[in-house]
Amino acid sequence: MPTEDLNDLLTKAKAIIKEETTGFAYDTWIKNLEIESNDNGNIVLSTTNNFEKKAIESKYHELIVNAFNYVTNKQCSIRIVSKEEKNIVMEHTLLKKERRLEQIEQIH
Repeated sequence: MPTEDLNDLLTKAKAIIKEETTGFAYDTWIKNLEIESNDNGNIVLSTTNNFEKKAIESKYHELIVNAFNYVTNKQCSIRIVSKEEKNIVMEHTLLKKERRLEQIEQIH
């Protein structure tokens, strides 16, 4: 799905969520959510850190799912990831690649 379409989808869902939450809650937890992907209703949203991720999952997950279900007119599943989490995975992957290169260099 093109980035413009993803952002449009997120904007529409956020508008629904904003109506269902307080201004403080929306500004604190929902406003900064970003959309990473939508693969046939399997939507991945991202937050800044693990603290936000856990809070959103525990307090707003059902509301977010319902908003996306309404906007897309289909049953969606929502996964929330944190950028912090993604950075750790990327660093781990890079370290593994560096170790493999070192091992290959030692062999040759």
